[in-house]
Amino acid sequence: MTPHLLLVNLGTPTAPTPEAVREFLEESLSDPSVVDLPAWLWRPILRTMVLRRRPARVAALDVTRRMRSLDRAQCDHVHG
Repeated sequence: MTPHLLLVNLGTPTAPTPEAVREFLEESLSDPSVVDLPAWLWRPILRTMVLRRRPARVAALDVTRRMRSLDRAQCDHVHG
């Protein structure tokens, strides 16, 4: 059987904070239909690596994106 990849938007965190991102990632990546690995293998990886490092990085990226978006909107308003 040929492997397939399906990309689906599962939603977004409730806020651009590490806590909200952690909650969102834990909920979505704990779903066995999202990660096709046995729970005994995946859960330790999720808890010790993904949920400790990724939330702060993602929240920081989101804040940076929002700031750039605001900057662009302000430039458009001033120059438009």
